[in-house]
Amino acid sequence: MKLIILVAVDDAWGIGKEGSIPWTSSPDLKLLVARTKRDDAAVMMGRVTWESIGEKPLFGRINAVVSSQSSSKANYYSDNPHVLFKQLEALGLEYCFVLGGVRLYQWAMPLAFSLYISRFDGDYACDRFFPNPALYGYQRVRRQWIDEEEPAFYDELWLRR
Repeated sequence: MKLIILVAVDDAWGIGKEGSIPWTSSPDLKLLVARTKRDDAAVMMGRVTWESIGEKPLFGRINAVVSSQSSSKANYYSDNPHVLFKQLEALGLEYCFVLGGVRLYQWAMPLAFSLYISRFDGDYACDRFFPNPALYGYQRVRRQWIDEEEPAFYDELWLRR
């Protein structure tokens, strides 16, 4: 099963501020849905990310939550991301999309096949950050400007060198 990271960042690699995402973007959410709503995939997220979406499963996807607290609404949960990944892999899925937060991204960076990064212009004074992919051997192979509405952003694909 391929592990794929999806993340939205600002110019300073910021991903969150005071427990929430500091921007709202309908086109970015549409990309997330288009990439993750598949029969052969699951989404994996940490507890804080799960709570930030109201502890409601993302419709049409297998939802896996990394948490020491049980979640009756998630399809799968474990306090160990590796154990959770193995449970999902046993289902015969082709993809596991990692949606955050910081600790889960740190776990996934050395293991991920690719990264989809939505890069928003500017510094949003974040207090949570995504690690620079170049430091993990990734290289940006595609960059597309998305300006359907404000805030505009770059849609980037990064692959391991």
